[in-house]
Amino acid sequence: MHALLISDGDMRYRNTEEKTVIMYLTKRKVLILNLLFALLATAACDPVPTETDTTSKEDIRLKFRLFNNCQPIELLIGVSLGKDKDNRVNLTETELRNFIESRLRSARIPIELNASGKSTRMVDHLYAGVNTVGISFRIELEFNKVLDDPLSSTYGTATTWETGMLGHFGIPDSVKENKALMLSGFQEHLDEFITKYLRANQEYCK
Repeated sequence: MHALLISDGDMRYRNTEEKTVIMYLTKRKVLILNLLFALLATAACDPVPTETDTTSKEDIRLKFRLFNNCQPIELLIGVSLGKDKDNRVNLTETELRNFIESRLRSARIPIELNASGKSTRMVDHLYAGVNTVGISFRIELEFNKVLDDPLSSTYGTATTWETGMLGHFGIPDSVKENKALMLSGFQEHLDEFITKYLRANQEYCK
């Protein structure tokens, strides 16, 4: 059996080393505790967003998409009934324009028009389009805003809000029923647009 001999010098060195390690660990604990206290303090100063804060952010996004100071908007219509010989809708651009325009005016949303029924300048516009292929159809409603590019000092229009739907006519079907089905689809999405547009421009649309 071998005996382990440790001199007084070695013992003093080991004690010094142990004290150094203990001091290092103590400093780490203090540092970790300070970090935890700092995190807790930050959390206390920055509370979890409330429902009001979330709504405010939604309003900001909505204003970017639909706010235009309630200035007159141009109404653009697109009707494409495909190449089907049997016209399942018999909907004209004039009929669709009158349908949408009457609802916008009822909601007190101004429309940009001249004598020919078209805008004479670049303004925000609402596009309403319908496409049919066989027994299927697609409805589109888009709001396009005039946006400035400060880097190039130019401006143009971009779609900032849109909605729509896909559907199909019943079998057997009739022109009258199909037109009513399509216009009811437009009515649903128009109601959504009018509600959100007036919400974004409520201080100016009076």
